[in-house]
Amino acid sequence: SSLPTQLTDVGGVLYFTAIDLGSGTRGLWRTDGTLVGSEVVDSDVAYAITEFRRVGDYLYYVTDELLTGIELKSYNLQTSEFHTFDMNPGTIYKRNRSGS
Repeated sequence: SSLPTQLTDVGGVLYFTAIDLGSGTRGLWRTDGTLVGSEVVDSDVAYAITEFRRVGDYLYYVTDELLTGIELKSYNLQTSEFHTFDMNPGTIYKRNRSGS
């Protein structure tokens, strides 16, 4: 199992997170319910993806990345472009995994 979580329907396309069994990293995926229609959207996440929200043509989500910490990302549903909002500019990951 790739441990899918955060299942979110966006106009008949299911967006979710799953672990890449080869690399061990969590990524953002989408599927139309078929094998051919399933693909990785964002594979550049090392630890966690949470808080999916659709606003207009954008899917916003929060990533917890090993080197940069917590970041807000957006994915344009029309153009497939990403934007990362750097929540901790110039810092490296310092928060421990216990949440403190």
